Amino acid sequence: MSPRQFYAYLIDWQGVQDPGQGEAAVLQAFTLLSGWQAPLSVWKKQLIPARTMSKYTLSPHLDSLFLNGTLSWCAAGDSHLQQQINSATPIIIAPRNELFHWLKQGPVSEPQSPQLGSAASMVLRALTDHGALFNEQLQQHCSLLTEPLADALAELTARRLITADSLSALDSILAPGRKRQKKLQKRMRMARQQPLLTAAGRWSLLCGGIAIRPTDSRNRVLEQAEVLAEVLIRRYGLIFRGLLEREHLPVAWRYILYHLRRMEDRGEIFGGRFVDGFSGEQFAHPEALALLKRHQQSATQTKIELSSYDPLNLSGILLPGDKFRMGSGNSFIIDDGIPVEQVAETFIN
Repeated sequence: MSPRQFYAYLIDWQGVQDPGQGEAAVLQAFTLLSGWQAPLSVWKKQLIPARTMSKYTLSPHLDSLFLNGTLSWCAAGDSHLQQQINSATPIIIAPRNELFHWLKQGPVSEPQSPQLGSAASMVLRALTDHGALFNEQLQQHCSLLTEPLADALAELTARRLITADSLSALDSILAPGRKRQKKLQKRMRMARQQPLLTAAGRWSLLCGGIAIRPTDSRNRVLEQAEVLAEVLIRRYGLIFRGLLEREHLPVAWRYILYHLRRMEDRGEIFGGRFVDGFSGEQFAHPEALALLKRHQQSATQTKIELSSYDPLNLSGILLPGDKFRMGSGNSFIIDDGIPVEQVAETFIN
């Protein structure tokens, strides 16, 4: 099939042509996008709503998927260079048992850094000694006021040392000063007398402080590659190396390829030449084959507007043309299976 036909198939596979409904559709969208990186506002306002038409995309309903342990999140980017997190910082969201595999560097049992601020060091020690804590408990243990505590949590989040069991907790530390306080007050009104800091969820060490020994490094890479191979097949239905340019893979492609071949040997996926114009091995999920055949014959689609952070932003990668710059305010339009316009009109050659 041609790249254009394959792109039309991807639109269908990703669910943006016919969004699902209900809480199950929201969870399916998050699972499909497991490990993807985008700012929190893009996740909440564009990536998930593009794939589901449901009241469950509202913040209280999204929080329930994190509070019950189904999903988890952490900051993306270089944890050694980031000092603070802001509204433009990409966030990784994944099922709790998959998040760990999207981290290039394994967490350690007692994460410490001489570059941490004094407040951040105190908060990190409290979480290490006492486990998951609410904001109110952290204030008591560390003797910090609300604003210094929020700054410390933002620093630790940016360094990828901690996470929280809700998106509201993350949202509350993204806006500085008065904006942050307004968000906290608004959430308290929405909670209807429920203690605000309890409603925000608890903060904890990322991945529970699991220690990774040097001798485990190769085993960890192989374990990561196995999980990532399954996730990528789930995301695209059909994958090859050239398709994954925008993916932030923590392991080399050769390790993922090794597990894709093993999956093919077990009959879980099929290898072959499905998309014209791309070198290297290609692998397809059995459920994707029928959909692929359908899009070889016809691909009638309506106009769809998506965020530039969407995995379907493949102009200049799968299809010829300029690469659209990824940015929180940037979007593009897909018309009859082709990305034909970027609303923000910014692009890179």
